[in-house]
Amino acid sequence: MKILLALTLGMVCFFGIQINLSAQSTNTPVELLLESWFESNQSDASEYAPQLEYLEELRDHPLDLNKASIDELKNLFFLAEAKLLDILNHRHRYGPFLCAEELQSIASLSAEEVNMILPFINVNHLGISRPMSLAALQEGHGAMYIKCKRVLQTSSGYRVDSLLGKPKFVGSPNYASVRYKWQSGNYLKFGIIAEKDAGETIVWNQKTKIADHVSIYGQLKKWRRINNLIIGDYAVSFGQGLIIHNGFGAGKSTMVMNIKKNGEVFRPYTSINENLYFRGIATSFKVAHNFELHMLYSSKAIDSVLSNDNGDSTHFEISSFPVTGYHRTEGEIKYKANARQKNYGFCLSYQYKNFKCSLYHLNYGFSHSIAHGNKVYEIYKPVGSTTNNTSFDYSGRFRNIFFFGESALSKNGAQAHLFGLLLSLDRKMDVSLLYRNYDKKYQCLNCNAFGESSKSQAEQGLYFGLELRPHFQWKIAAYADFFDNTWLKYKVDGITAGSEYGVRLEHTIKRKFSAYLQLFIENKESNSSSAAFKTQILEGIKRIKYRLHLAHHLHKSWEIRARAEINQYRQQKSSEIGFMLYQDVIYKPMASPFSFTSRFMVFQSQGFNTRIYSYENDILYEYALPFVSGTGKRFYFNTRCQINRWATLEFRYAVTKYSDLDKISADTDNEIEGDSKSEIKVQLKLSW
Repeated sequence: MKILLALTLGMVCFFGIQINLSAQSTNTPVELLLESWFESNQSDASEYAPQLEYLEELRDHPLDLNKASIDELKNLFFLAEAKLLDILNHRHRYGPFLCAEELQSIASLSAEEVNMILPFINVNHLGISRPMSLAALQEGHGAMYIKCKRVLQTSSGYRVDSLLGKPKFVGSPNYASVRYKWQSGNYLKFGIIAEKDAGETIVWNQKTKIADHVSIYGQLKKWRRINNLIIGDYAVSFGQGLIIHNGFGAGKSTMVMNIKKNGEVFRPYTSINENLYFRGIATSFKVAHNFELHMLYSSKAIDSVLSNDNGDSTHFEISSFPVTGYHRTEGEIKYKANARQKNYGFCLSYQYKNFKCSLYHLNYGFSHSIAHGNKVYEIYKPVGSTTNNTSFDYSGRFRNIFFFGESALSKNGAQAHLFGLLLSLDRKMDVSLLYRNYDKKYQCLNCNAFGESSKSQAEQGLYFGLELRPHFQWKIAAYADFFDNTWLKYKVDGITAGSEYGVRLEHTIKRKFSAYLQLFIENKESNSSSAAFKTQILEGIKRIKYRLHLAHHLHKSWEIRARAEINQYRQQKSSEIGFMLYQDVIYKPMASPFSFTSRFMVFQSQGFNTRIYSYENDILYEYALPFVSGTGKRFYFNTRCQINRWATLEFRYAVTKYSDLDKISADTDNEIEGDSKSEIKVQLKLSW
């Protein structure tokens, strides 16, 4: 605590002498959302890349506020659905918006929320061409992104292995990708992505390919009775994630009013993640007044580990699904695309005013059966060559109460339920509640519902969130979550209970200064770390995280940010502590072709349990959320230069230097000799 107090005092003194200067805010919704989401979940940022990339697309092709449907507005996932309904109700009551700034007249929207919306919407009074017209094709715009990146140090996977007589990685250490997209408004889209990870080769099985991974999509929207048609690769979002959801939901974070998942049912898949997509056709169309039908069919090759434990060389089962997308070694190449997954599903939706309900069904079929797990906690995993899930989802609004929920059924008859409430008790107070009850036998392959675990299985819990705005410059957000795990988990050999608390005090001086102080406490149980016990016993684990974050706008083009964070980890008699301090400098002039961001960080952590995550600015379509542990320093520098109206060049350099290591290793194949790891990225954008 002495370290935290010293860091806090130094940061406040440094910032306090300058808070009277005026400037323009440079915070973006992407940064704010990522920071808030990952502060407690600490998941892979690539999981939400498709939604974040869609926001980037909306910057170039904003939604027409007078024509956007509720499903399209849901892609502005930083707003609670109740506020999106307020926008539609305002349009219905008073007629088309005269300008985007008219949003300020909606009582439920704060000035901060309006500013977050404005980059992604417009008001079109001139009308638009029909999607399939010649004018629409002529109005289309294209862009190509050529990206390369590389870790400068040579890892062990690229050095000659003494047993193999050659490197383990079959390809070069260079990462490369090409992304092309064409778009006419928000109605016609086409895109192709080709990518090769570091260590992979473009030649596989003696067949020349343009890349290790290729993704193509085409989309048509709002043409005759068709609301949406996608051919190629697409993402699916059903309900609240008890079947599948690739949309965004803030989950357990201090964004307490964003616990409901939003997003369109089908969306083109624009990410480089090689697992979170469907490949085939998906369509949505009106079947009757207030009724809409969504249907999908998908067939794609998937990576899988095949086994034949019964000794029958003609019969293989899927023992696991590798999700890294890497095909660098002979072993990883062996798992590549050696099974096939087929899906079909539908969603029938009914909407009347502010009430909506939907029936979902999704079926999975595999070319090989999924094998039984060999661990006790895997008893209830899906097995066999087919599985399916069905759910009923609903949401509605009555006065100042917004409610939502989903009930799901898996093939084996097990159930999962979720119910939530969002209440506006006052202009200065909002409350959220969420209850979930997931049966231990509930089976789902791609669940992503609210909870302690993404599997949406063997869990009961109650979440309570509160947001107070006592003054226009102050905001307090807090939440408490209590949960029980009703079956065993990885490294948890017993039935357990836990709790999680978070509170955030935020102060903002418009266009000048912002700061927040945050506390996070988590209590869980896990297997004992002591080797003295012959059988596993459960021990209590407590994590405490303190964070102080300050941002100050020196000028309309300059911003500085600083953060101090301390993590504590306690398990019975053992404990760890870690701290981190960073300073950001951001230069984003309004009319200059050149901009940059940079960060210098120092950190010290006694172990992996006190690692610290922090969002980093990166090049376009890259979302970095690395963690640091050990003792050392980290520095990165990003720059963007608009060469002319058609070409933009981006460059990034990042380096981490450790003072307590002479080898850096995530695993044996990626071990680096020395105490430093650095990476460069270059991206060229061509647009026309």
